[in-house]
Amino acid sequence: MTVVQDSLAPGLLVAAPSMQDPDFAEAVILLAESSEDGAVGFVLNRQSPFSMKDLAEDLSLQLQLHQEGQPVYRGGPVSPERGWVLFRGDSQDASAEQEHVFSVEGEIRIAATLEVLGRFLQPETEQPFRLLLGYAGWGPGQLEGEIHRGDWIPMEVDDSLVFDADTAALWRKALDRLGLHPGGFMVGPGGKA
Repeated sequence: MTVVQDSLAPGLLVAAPSMQDPDFAEAVILLAESSEDGAVGFVLNRQSPFSMKDLAEDLSLQLQLHQEGQPVYRGGPVSPERGWVLFRGDSQDASAEQEHVFSVEGEIRIAATLEVLGRFLQPETEQPFRLLLGYAGWGPGQLEGEIHRGDWIPMEVDDSLVFDADTAALWRKALDRLGLHPGGFMVGPGGKA
């Protein structure tokens, strides 16, 4: 079991089976930042009703044919009009555009500019990416309280889960990595299964 012990971010949050909030039931969240001021994360497995083609038309962006049907994801309920690009990068990405590209963990990067999105829409770019609308946010102590109540199971970042294309099965895959079965456990106070 790969449960985060010392710090919440970077990490993944897996919704406990008892999670009732429709925004977060069966959600897997990439927790990008956590401090005494609160936390910020991105839901990885919620498709929005929009496709890349829909957004490209609104933003006057040129897409490659294979990108038109690519889904756009709901990163969370906060600021759903704001887009974030989740992608794999290297240290050059972070240093070349420090003010626009944020390193989450290892090669995981997130950016919130049209320039970065445009880079992934070029014909010569085959690098996979995910466009997320909005984010999940918690105030001071709020996330820790939800974990203590048993709403979330924290775990280490798993790159293969973050970029898994099968988002419909992502929650169950995360539980499998934790060695848990949705109907076979109850999460109690302290976030312990």
